[in-house]
Amino acid sequence: MSLLEIRGLKVSYGYVEALHGIDMDIEEGRVTALIGSNGAGKSTTIKAISGMIRHSGSITFSGKELPSSSNKVVKAGIIQIPEGRRVFAGLSVEENLKLGAYSLDGKTIKEDLERQYELFPRLRERSSQDAGTLSGGEQQMLVIARGLMAHPKILMLDEPSLGLAPIVVNEVFRIIESIKGAGTTVLLVEQNANTSLKISDYAYVLENGHIVKEGTGSSLLSDPAIAAAYLGKRE
Repeated sequence: MSLLEIRGLKVSYGYVEALHGIDMDIEEGRVTALIGSNGAGKSTTIKAISGMIRHSGSITFSGKELPSSSNKVVKAGIIQIPEGRRVFAGLSVEENLKLGAYSLDGKTIKEDLERQYELFPRLRERSSQDAGTLSGGEQQMLVIARGLMAHPKILMLDEPSLGLAPIVVNEVFRIIESIKGAGTTVLLVEQNANTSLKISDYAYVLENGHIVKEGTGSSLLSDPAIAAAYLGKRE
């Protein structure tokens, strides 16, 4: 049994159906990628999992139906890092991190902070700095670290490489691999198909609200149709 099972997931915006009954399995301890072009339905998928939008179909987590309330989804252990690097400007880096642990026992926060500073040394250097003054890459690191402060069982990342310089993108994906290595399950939603497939154990390709292909990251990387459509290579 998969950690997260999605069956027949449908989402509509008014009269327009954005997801047409998709099925996905997120296995524990793995990086699963959801790739596709802009508007394919990737962000809609994780918003449905997070309980942010209404949907039909079933989503089960650890064998139980996932609550439809965002607050209950978070308490269950599923944390979404939204697109856009939403830090709390006016608060320091460390204050932002502590907000990620609001639902946990305060006794563990010091240990959790140290864990994040080990994973993100740059955040330690800027722990007292206003989060709003960080660079784009540093803000992305901060929101990921803030999500990890909640001890997620599944960390869902929505376009973590968006708008970042290539050298920073490489660092972000290296961090995602480290998160997996520490035992956290990752659902990665990305337009950067090439790098996503390289670090993913399994991946789904979403087009116009339909899953059109799935397989291991390596098998999709070598698929001529995927290469032509998403990797900038000709068949």
